[in-house]
Amino acid sequence: MLNARTMRLFLLALTAMLSALMAQDAFMPLCTEGAVVKAALQPVIGVDASLETLAAGESGGPLWRITFTKKGAERRFVPLAIEAPAAMPAFKALELSIAVSAGEDVAIRPAIIFFTKNGDAWYRYGTPRANDGRTEALRLNLSSLRRTNFSSGSDKELEWSKLSHFWLGFLADGEGSGRVEISKASLTSRPYVPTAPLEIALEPVQKWSIGIDKAATQKSAMVKDGDMELPMLSFRFPLGRHMFVTPGMPLPEAEYAAYKGLRLTYKAKIPAGINGLLILLHEGGGSFYNTIAVPASAEWRSIELPFAGFKMASWNEKPSGNELDVSNVKRITIGCHGTATGDDGEGEIVVKKLELLP
Repeated sequence: MLNARTMRLFLLALTAMLSALMAQDAFMPLCTEGAVVKAALQPVIGVDASLETLAAGESGGPLWRITFTKKGAERRFVPLAIEAPAAMPAFKALELSIAVSAGEDVAIRPAIIFFTKNGDAWYRYGTPRANDGRTEALRLNLSSLRRTNFSSGSDKELEWSKLSHFWLGFLADGEGSGRVEISKASLTSRPYVPTAPLEIALEPVQKWSIGIDKAATQKSAMVKDGDMELPMLSFRFPLGRHMFVTPGMPLPEAEYAAYKGLRLTYKAKIPAGINGLLILLHEGGGSFYNTIAVPASAEWRSIELPFAGFKMASWNEKPSGNELDVSNVKRITIGCHGTATGDDGEGEIVVKKLELLP
């Protein structure tokens, strides 16, 4: 028979386990078939907007329909204010469907910002949506939110229990008019489980940041491969000296932590004396290099790069530890470093495809 102390410990452990299970499956409907929470459109300088809430059965409802006219090209946030419940659990993602009908000069990105009682605010926004009125389903990762510059509190990360309210809406860039419809919106802690690779759109090379040793030279351009235009970087290292070239591409919003790694498809000419490409992932606290060899290849080659194979670079320090925070990855570098030997120090890198692997 259990004594009183053992029973108390058992009940405490059971309560903790049940709380953890409930947190893993937390769900808060915002605008769904089951419920539509009270939401108030906030005034925005330079934007004339109106909100229409359609109930279930009304022209595709339930949904929030925001019609707007925006003056000026500056970015504006057009939000719906929603009160946070008294005991709000931590959520992993915002799931919603969005349909945008707007002029070609207007770019619309879904966005959410959480406000705490101590003056902090944390946000996340997505990529621009199509302006053709099609409904798109998407999921915004909330596991690694960004702190606003105007936050006045001292918390290092969002304390969900301190939430007072949050704003859900969209960022608008450019001048013009349009309509945004939000439906099937909810906060969820259900983990995302990908079933297929996700291709990451390659930015034009003009949008890449390129670090290079002062003694080296480089040239970047978009090159044709059939109907595709691919980012290319050629470079030249002086012989006998350690050199580097580090072209970096910003990564789009995605739930990187739900995937096991990357698959890179590329061609590369590498100067003699250098073993292979340098692949770096960058997150808020540092740079992490890939430990798997990525050799030169005159033909298209695909190579898998598990996230577990990335180690912290020796030139970085990270207060929160030396492990890669995959959920916070912001940028990838595909470059080269080392001492060139042989007749010349010429190299070239062409990237064809970058994918996330489940």
